[in-house]
Amino acid sequence: VEVKDMYLGYRFNDHLSLKAGHFKEPMSMERLTSSRYLMSTERPMPVEMFAGGRRLGTAVTAWGKYWWASGGVFGQQVDIIQKEKNRGSDGYGFTGRVAVSPFNTGDWTLHVGGYATYRTPDGGGTEDRLVEFRTFPESRTDRRRFVRAEIPNVNHYATYGVELAVRWNKLLAYGEYMFTDLSRYRKEGERKIDLKNAEFNGWYATASYMFLGQQRRYVPSDAEFAPVYSRRKGGNLELVGRVSHVNLNDFHDVSAPVTGGSAYAYSANLNWYPVPNL
Repeated sequence: VEVKDMYLGYRFNDHLSLKAGHFKEPMSMERLTSSRYLMSTERPMPVEMFAGGRRLGTAVTAWGKYWWASGGVFGQQVDIIQKEKNRGSDGYGFTGRVAVSPFNTGDWTLHVGGYATYRTPDGGGTEDRLVEFRTFPESRTDRRRFVRAEIPNVNHYATYGVELAVRWNKLLAYGEYMFTDLSRYRKEGERKIDLKNAEFNGWYATASYMFLGQQRRYVPSDAEFAPVYSRRKGGNLELVGRVSHVNLNDFHDVSAPVTGGSAYAYSANLNWYPVPNL
């Protein structure tokens, strides 16, 4: 049994809400989209690696017909306290996401968004201020993670991301670019010596074509695309292609390089939605 979405919330009106508890940080359209509505088997590597997930926190969300904004303060990932080493606490961080959809009609949609998070890890654990980045290779048949880095002695780090999505009739294309910057140090006795910042990045691009049935519709109140609604006999048929990349290598400071690896992933999916809930 895991704690996933568990929070209290209050909606002030149709366009402003507040919630506190354990829920997803407002980062990445692909991360915020529920796993049961994903086009591919797994989320892209950079989203798994950099876009966080559910944490204890408090956030305010507001939206209108053409815009969406959310921000809050977040701490520990409760669902992995008992699973990971050195995870007594993740420290604290601030996360925000904004999006605009200047065009959203029955035929086409344009979505532009961005997000950022700033986090300070706690000093507890087997190593001081340890931060770990890792990802599955977009498949969990093999549970190994080929791209992975554990980085000790981190003062703080920030992740930035941009989103772009276009829907035109039966075609939907979208992608994201993510960049992470870490402030680090090393210890010599009781001294803390600053190192050059480490930098990592990743991106993905997805395209979907709905051969049979209608493409997903955009939901302004969530700044993401809705699930597929199968209203025709025989359901909907969709072809999806995706390419993604992550780079977890950094050599800005030759005295403390990070060699977490890099990878590309390519995937194609043929999805059939026979009824609305399947």
